[in-house]
Amino acid sequence: MTRAAWLPSPTRLRRRWLVALFVVFLYYAPQIASFQLIRNRYFRPWEAADPPAFALAILLVSLAAVAVSLAADVPRLRWLRRWLAVAFVGLLVGGILANLHGLRHRHQIVYDGIGFGFGALGGYVFGRPNSRLVRLTYAVCLFLWTLVPIVLVESMTWNTWSNPRETVRVTRPAEPRAHPVYFFVFDEWSWLQSTKDGAFRQSLPHIRALSDSAILFRNARSPSTDTYRSLPMLVYHTREGEQLPRVFVSRGRGH
Repeated sequence: MTRAAWLPSPTRLRRRWLVALFVVFLYYAPQIASFQLIRNRYFRPWEAADPPAFALAILLVSLAAVAVSLAADVPRLRWLRRWLAVAFVGLLVGGILANLHGLRHRHQIVYDGIGFGFGALGGYVFGRPNSRLVRLTYAVCLFLWTLVPIVLVESMTWNTWSNPRETVRVTRPAEPRAHPVYFFVFDEWSWLQSTKDGAFRQSLPHIRALSDSAILFRNARSPSTDTYRSLPMLVYHTREGEQLPRVFVSRGRGH
């Protein structure tokens, strides 16, 4: 069975896929980059299966993009090439903007300017889909696609967090008549806004009831400024990472 005459050559298809791979990667990059921080890998948590999952998702979406682009190669649908060029440049610029954290929480006029720029750029590309700008953008993506395997391979070296293999250390068994003791730690809770005249406000009836039957520490101090460091120290009363359960320890170092 021969290949249809309108289908691109294998070399062109491969280049198209590599460009799509890089554009799709830009939208996954902010989430992948956030896992570079140890505390993010702990709280969300980062597992050994996550890098292959990211790679598979990027691969499938990029292949789907290439499959959709084949419609513009059909002789009767050549008019779609203008829209394909607009979609390519627009998605690329959108992916770049997604990685610019400095654009967050800006004045509305900034977003209006970005929207106006998108419209102007889309109009230009629609009018000139084979312009030097589009060809240069395509060539840059074809050059930068190597960042995708580099980042994904690096992510496979990040330490992971999972359930400890051994049982978490517990205290010795309590007496049969003993009552359990519960610790409630309110992270970043405002004492000043929650209380009035040294007692919890009437709008917090359940907290008031709990404080009436509990030992309340009004001026407690945390052993660290980070929650992921403080809680193990508060619960296990130690600063040595090697003495904590493995869920709090990575490669023999406390985090």
